[in-house]
Amino acid sequence: MDSGFPETSIALPGMWPTVERVALNQTTLFYELGAPAPLRDESGRHRRDDRGRTALEAFLGLPLATMYGRLANYQGAAPAPDREVELGQAQLRAAFAEILRFVECFGPLGIGWSRTFRAYNREADRLAAENEELRVQLETLVDPSTQRQLPNLLQGGRLWHVVRPEVGSGPYAEVRPIRRFPGLSWEEQVKRDVGDIPHDRLGYMDAEGPLFATYEVLKETLELADSLASGDQFEIRHFLERSTRFDRVYFVDREGPVDPMAPNYGRAVRAMFPGDNIWRPLKDHQTNVDWETLGWTILTHHLSRMLTWGALRVFLRGNRPQLGWRVGSLVEVMYLQLLEQITAHPDFRMGHCDYCKAPILRVRREQRWHTGCAPAGRQRESRASRKARLVEPEP
Repeated sequence: MDSGFPETSIALPGMWPTVERVALNQTTLFYELGAPAPLRDESGRHRRDDRGRTALEAFLGLPLATMYGRLANYQGAAPAPDREVELGQAQLRAAFAEILRFVECFGPLGIGWSRTFRAYNREADRLAAENEELRVQLETLVDPSTQRQLPNLLQGGRLWHVVRPEVGSGPYAEVRPIRRFPGLSWEEQVKRDVGDIPHDRLGYMDAEGPLFATYEVLKETLELADSLASGDQFEIRHFLERSTRFDRVYFVDREGPVDPMAPNYGRAVRAMFPGDNIWRPLKDHQTNVDWETLGWTILTHHLSRMLTWGALRVFLRGNRPQLGWRVGSLVEVMYLQLLEQITAHPDFRMGHCDYCKAPILRVRREQRWHTGCAPAGRQRESRASRKARLVEPEP
């Protein structure tokens, strides 16, 4: 079984693993990965679901509140009062039905995979063995009847996962040992929450929940791109003022950054540069800020940060080297879809489907439905029109 972590799952650029089956252990999705499949069809279009939605559109159409509401109802109906009560597979699948359909169509989310690497920690294993030996000796001194054989902790070495911090969230990686039960079936390993099986921790609907945080950041990024498409300085400023996900303080330098790839926030300063080079545009007078330039700088910097964990690769296609992108997670694919949209249609406002309410990356200015939602949307609209015509007007 493919472990699904970066050093063992390098696929050709434009490929991402499929899911053979998926199971839940509370709020964790476990995957049995299938063969990598292209993210685009022969025409270069991104993979879509049965409603014609890209991964970005379908992901932001997930009803998080509804799913976690179902989960709370199931947990509330259980005998145990706490929210960690064990629920059956059928209840968990019913609660998270929409996200299960999402990963079965587009592949695993991989929220933390691009930051997770397998490792052996020989020194930690040696110290653990010494501690275990001292503990066994102490137990034997207190009660000789407890004498037992010391397990060989160093045999083969334990597997560890090194999880690098998210971009901008601290300098230290997390290192944790991984439990493995190779003799058990896949279903039994899921029940034991074995960390070496590809998985996504969804968490709950709070700031610490990986699914909720990913959803909210991506949603605000889409809203920023939409406000920039308007070209309206006041709308852009209003968005940045109410945003909770983007910085409000920036380092600016009249000479510009030394690194040409670094974001140059100073281009948006219309008035005098601050003496300490620390700029707070929302505290400045609104006419002293080029809000459009500031907004585009924030967006491009954010996209760069979100795509940091991907990697360029050179591979062979027909015995010819070709440069491409190694996908690190499906989240990266969604950000790439947004980047393509604002590159191809920088002045297109983002829409929302009149049928499924998910966002639309428009290819026509007045597009009201996703292609797969259009027939049902038109039918619903015609029914409503017929019903309105049958209603007697009030005198």
